[in-house]
Order: sequence, then structure tokens, then C-alpha cells
Amino acid sequence: MKARPLPWLAAICTVIVLYRAPCAAADFAVDMPAALRHTLESGAPVIGPNGKPVPTENLAEFYAQRQGQPLWVDPSGLNGRGQALVAKLREADRDGLDPAEYVVGDPPSAAAGIDRLAVSEIALSATLLRYANDVRRGRATPGKMDAEQRVTPKPIDSAAQLLTGAAEAADLPVFIDRLAPADPFYRGLRTALDRYRAVEAAGGWPQIGAGPRLDTGSTGPRVRALRQHLLLTGDLPPERQVRSPDRFDEELREGVKRFQQRHGLGADGAVGGGTQTALDVPVGARIRQIKANLERARWLPEDLGDPYVLVNMAAFQLEVVEAGLPVLEMRVVIGERDKETPAFSDFISYIEINPYWNVPRSIAVKEKLPQLRRNPSALAAQNIRVLTAGGEQINPASIDWSTVGDNFPYRLRQDPGGRNALGRIKFMFPNPYDVYMHDTPSRALFNRPVRAFSHGCIRVEKPMELAEFLLRRNGGWSRDRIQNLIDAGKNRPLTLSPPVPVHLIYLTAWLGADGTVQFRDDLYNRDARLVAALDAVSE
Repeated sequence: MKARPLPWLAAICTVIVLYRAPCAAADFAVDMPAALRHTLESGAPVIGPNGKPVPTENLAEFYAQRQGQPLWVDPSGLNGRGQALVAKLREADRDGLDPAEYVVGDPPSAAAGIDRLAVSEIALSATLLRYANDVRRGRATPGKMDAEQRVTPKPIDSAAQLLTGAAEAADLPVFIDRLAPADPFYRGLRTALDRYRAVEAAGGWPQIGAGPRLDTGSTGPRVRALRQHLLLTGDLPPERQVRSPDRFDEELREGVKRFQQRHGLGADGAVGGGTQTALDVPVGARIRQIKANLERARWLPEDLGDPYVLVNMAAFQLEVVEAGLPVLEMRVVIGERDKETPAFSDFISYIEINPYWNVPRSIAVKEKLPQLRRNPSALAAQNIRVLTAGGEQINPASIDWSTVGDNFPYRLRQDPGGRNALGRIKFMFPNPYDVYMHDTPSRALFNRPVRAFSHGCIRVEKPMELAEFLLRRNGGWSRDRIQNLIDAGKNRPLTLSPPVPVHLIYLTAWLGADGTVQFRDDLYNRDARLVAALDAVSE
């Protein structure tokens, strides 16, 4: 985001209607309510510290409750609370926000006059409201930026409630700190941002550069640069005397493995093309990546639930969290690049044992129709039946498939069984995207490092373990009991009471449970779209 060196007083002066001599303390309590009321009712724009008009329509209720007495200024200029507010807003970069959006230039002095002090008071209140919204709910609008992200904005206090809280807070800096999300994802990313800014301040890391594969026994300046990089990122222990820093030894190999694990790469300990590319990403780019993910973390619900299921698409990973700790982890397969799995939060309301697969219309037209044109009996071997729109079964041999096109008037449904595309268990959280989690017969795909092969639904590596956990509060379902249902071969829905929160997120950077900063490739190119959206908000 671009800094704007616009002096605050110059901005405020653009809205002054009257000028009075510097105010005396005796007149302040009498004159300020009228000055505030005039500023709020005049309709003239109040210019905030970033040079933009600030909304004031929600402030009248708060100042009416205070009988027009200011919160941030007194006859001498900024009072102690106002100074504390300005100081905290200058720290907005701790949260990946640009302080220039909230505080620029010098605060008003006693010589400013009553009208200028009134405008300063209102500008500060409005700026605090905007900061509270930005740090708690985010600055970008997910739905406008990306149709595959459905985010329900967090509730936030009204202007009067928030400002009253600021007025009554015994410790204003603590009050402002608590405006930011408290979940572990957000706090962890803020820690990661601090670490990588420290690396940037120290000059960043050297580029490894193109060249042959580096492995045990390799020597040269690229090895020295690699060692320095891994020391800066904490993948090697703090520097000590090394006899040959230009030589690739076993300790360096272990450091490369740690780096590879943090970046979702195959951890073989050697520097090939993919590892070199990740090493040569500049620290500034990593900082932008962390800031983009801080914005995503602001979109998460305030209450994640306990327990809850979390799927991080960028990591191809699912975990179940209970009492703040992961109790179950597994790999997942997500949507292909052109069939993105959407990001949203919902509730798993039921599990289906031995599910039917109702073939989505897009798959029916693009993949199954060509098979039917070649051989009307082709789908029978896959246990897929052809049904009318009303659910009546039809003999596929009775249809002239050459006349059927995009207006596909039939339903295709695969029977339960070992060949079913959904496997033996389906986890349902009804949503507008028709996305759900399920078992799969294609187990080999879980061994791939990049697992984007589905049409948008999420295939889970350990469906039985997940089902057992989710059903434990519903009558003591054991694994054997679930297996007996599967073996019976019949479709059986099992309601979860209460339903369990599930969050499908897309974090390409986060702080791991072991304290390491994790990065993943931006498979769906969502980071770039988010950064562009945030830049547009700042313009």
C-alpha cells in the first residue's frame, strides 16, 4: 500500500468553516459541544488523516450521549487518551495494515482553535471506527474479489458502543489490541510477520541462483549463500564455527529438509529446481504473502467452535481441533485449478454411509455423455443408472444418445459400493456450492505432493477416523459399528446432533504448531487477486 505524506493539519484545514482564536480552558466546555454539533450537522466533509473523507453519520449518537463533550482533545490539543490512540494507530503495521491509512502528520495543538479541535475530535473517532472494522473484519470484500469465497462478515459493535468502550477503557492500548482477532491463525501470522520483517531489516537473504543441483558434497558460493539463507530463516541452528562454509555437509542437508517441509516440498535434503525457486523468493514477497493471509484470517468466524474441522486447501490438509489442539490430521484432495474448491464456513449436519453419487450435470455432459454415445451400456459397468428427472429408471439402450446434448434431460446416479466415486462415507454440510467431503476409491492420489484432482469436493484420507470422531457424541458409534453398516451395503444417513463446524480456508502462509513459518504455493492464484483488491482499496 502507498504511504501518503499529507500533513494532518493541512487536511483538517480544508473543512474549517469558521476560525476562532485559540480556545481558553474556561470556554472549552461551553464552546466544544456547539462546535462538534456544527461540524456534524454542516454536511461539510471531514478529512481524515489519510487525506480521505471519513464517515461521520454514525457519530451523532455517541456525542449526544456525552452531551457534546470530546473524548480525544482538550484545550491544550490532544489529551492523554488522544495521544494514546494516535500512538496505537501508528502501530497498525503490526497487523499488516498501513499506518498511513490511519495516522499521518502532527496532531493539533492548543493554537488550532475550537473549530479545528472539533474537526480533529471527529476525525479521530471516525478513524478509530474504520480501523476497528479493518482489523477485525478485513479491508477487502471477498465476494466481489473472488466468487469462490463466501464470507459472512463478523458482527461488530455500533459506533456508539465501540466509542463508549474506548471512553471507558481503563487501558486504551489494551482495548485497541483486543479489536484484532484472537484466534490462533491470526496471532500466529502476526508473529510470522514480525520475524520476516526482522529478516528484511537485516538485509534479507541472498539469492541461490540458477545452477546445478546442490547435494551432499557440493561446494562453491551457491552453497555459502544457501547456508546463510537457512541461518536467517531458522532452518539451521544459530551460526557457529564451520570449517568449510562453502561445502554442503550433513548439517546443511538437514537444514534443507526443514526448509522443504515448511514449504510443502518433497523433503529429500537436496536443492533441485523446485527448492531453488522457493529459496529465491525475496523476503519482501514473503512479507506480502503473510499480509495477504492476515487479511484472510480476519474473515474467519469469531467463534470457530469446539470441536471444529478445518480444511486448508493450500496445504491439502484437514485437521480436527478440540480444546485448541489438533486431535486428528489427514491429507485431502481438492478441486483442480479450473474447478476450485470454494472457501466458506458451515456445519457438518449428517454423515451418509454407503452414499449414492448423483453425478453433477457438468460431469454428466462433459464426461459421461461421450461414453454413452460410444456404448449405451458403458455406465452399467460403473454401477451408474440413468434416471428421469422424476427418478424413474430408464434403459440407456432405449435412448438415441446422439440426439442428446447440453440440455441433458436425465439424471445419472451411481449405486453404493466399492466402485462408488464417493467411497463408503460422505460428510454433508449443505451449501450453495454443492460441495462436501467424502471417501474415495482412488487412494494413490493422497501420495502426491500437489493434490488437486477433484471437481471441487474434498476427498479425505481417513474417512473412518473422521466419522468415528464426529459420531462419538451421537450414541457412542464405535469403528466396528460403523464398519458393520458399511458391510451391510445399504445407504444410511446418520444425523449429527449437535452439528460440527467446518471451515474451508485457503491459507498460503501460517505459523505451524511447532512454531515454524509455513508457506505453500498459491495454487488458485488467490493471493494475487487479494493483493490487487487491497491495493485498490488503498487508492
